Amino acid sequence: MCNENMGLLDPKSDYIFKLIFGAEKNKPLLISLLNAILKDNPKITDLQLQNTEIVKQFENGRSARLDIKAQIRPQEYVDIDMQMQNEGQVIDRAIQYTQCMSSENFYLLSEEEKKKGLRQNYSYPKVIGIWITGQNIFHDCDEPVTELGWVRNNHSGFVTDKTRLFTIELPKFNLKTMDKQNPLDRWMAFLKEPAIDADCDDKNILRAFEELTVISASRKIRENYRSLMEAKIDQAVAQSEAEKRGLEKGMEKGLAKGM
Repeated sequence: MCNENMGLLDPKSDYIFKLIFGAEKNKPLLISLLNAILKDNPKITDLQLQNTEIVKQFENGRSARLDIKAQIRPQEYVDIDMQMQNEGQVIDRAIQYTQCMSSENFYLLSEEEKKKGLRQNYSYPKVIGIWITGQNIFHDCDEPVTELGWVRNNHSGFVTDKTRLFTIELPKFNLKTMDKQNPLDRWMAFLKEPAIDADCDDKNILRAFEELTVISASRKIRENYRSLMEAKIDQAVAQSEAEKRGLEKGMEKGLAKGM
């Protein structure tokens, strides 16, 4: 959606989000966002983007994933996925994607170590998945940020730090009660309702807002954005119709059996 008051495109769109945070020139913005989410555990000072390409064509009304992948330290990787539409099974898909990221990077590391002759010393990578969602996932808590991981029964704390998964449920974030001194609160506020306070002195938030303004002024980007939104609407309608037909057929079968 476009912000009617400011003419800004929605930074929660995966397309716009990647234009802002997935560009090489904007690495400081991504680093700031990641450090806010991870609370400097680990502290990121630099990173290497792994997929800076932007999808330009949408096939069959469906676009490829516009996630952001980066290597944040040797043998440590992160993937940020913006999920504003409710496509169901969010946690299951998040776990699957994180496991795939782990397998992919394990293979790459193994191949590198094979070339170095370290055939008996394969390294297992650390991977971090971050899913920012437009719907609530956990209905038993009000906190927007949750870290998930492997745990032992009846024991607190995670068994391993090799695989970590974060969810950020934006509907739970309250702009009125936000802590302006908290970096993550400032980023969630930017994503949920981009605006700049007169007393804002966060250079990264200011830079992100400036970048969003420039992006929103581009006719080409607006056309791509509109095409993406239309494709997603068509996909949602088609899915809804398919579910409706499936329900109707199920009811017909049930009535036939009862006769």
